[in-house]
Amino acid sequence: LVPRAAFDIHPSVRAASGADVGDVRLPSREASPPATIALGPSGGAVSGMPTERTSSIDLLIIGRGPAGIACALQAHRDGLRVVLVGDEPVGGLVRAARRLDNLPGAAGTSGEALAERMARQIEEAGVPTEGVHVAALRREGPLFLASVDADADDRPRNREVRWAARAVCLAVGTRPRPW
Repeated sequence: LVPRAAFDIHPSVRAASGADVGDVRLPSREASPPATIALGPSGGAVSGMPTERTSSIDLLIIGRGPAGIACALQAHRDGLRVVLVGDEPVGGLVRAARRLDNLPGAAGTSGEALAERMARQIEEAGVPTEGVHVAALRREGPLFLASVDADADDRPRNREVRWAARAVCLAVGTRPRPW
């Protein structure tokens, strides 16, 4: 049971979504996976139960930049079964920074050096991470099912459900922009 006050939801969004003002009950860890997962408008579907490659986890974090890494480290420390995934290198866009002068305790650090420190920290903490692109994310009952492309041609019928997660954190960041 999580108090509603723990979530920073703008009142207009809360009113539009019909969310109540009470507490939020997180799904139990014993939730069973769904039997059929539809994967988007192209009509592709994965039928049956998730495969033996499907991992049941508490939290899937999509995005391996500073926000995703911070989330993964804290969730892992709190004892959650977590996986950190993304199709970019660990560190995200911070790697492109020549010099970070506003980083408390490490002013003057290069983005590349900071990204390497982040990668070392998640490795030392034992946080599982995978460099893959999540092609589809779908809510089925109490679980979020995340699929990756099984083949290089990106056809939806070749997608496989890789994770069944109780919660998802989207820490996908931004795209580089010219100055």
